[in-house]
Amino acid sequence: MFQYLRRRGLREGFLGESRLWMVIGVAAWSVHLLRRLREPKVVYQAELEPGQSLVISDLAPIEAKGPGKSVKLGE
Repeated sequence: MFQYLRRRGLREGFLGESRLWMVIGVAAWSVHLLRRLREPKVVYQAELEPGQSLVISDLAPIEAKGPGKSVKLGE
């Protein structure tokens, strides 16, 4: 139903001359966009076998400042 209203609102309201269909189209598109923003987005999905683990981190890897150099934490 909303798809019909969105499509007709675009066709009759934005491309046509009907103010009523433009208002209906804006409302239908707003509902559509709000629904899309609220749905969670799945980034990765996998099934783990017994003994496997999954590490989730948002830290950037620590890199040494040259080949063969060690990294000192706490600097």
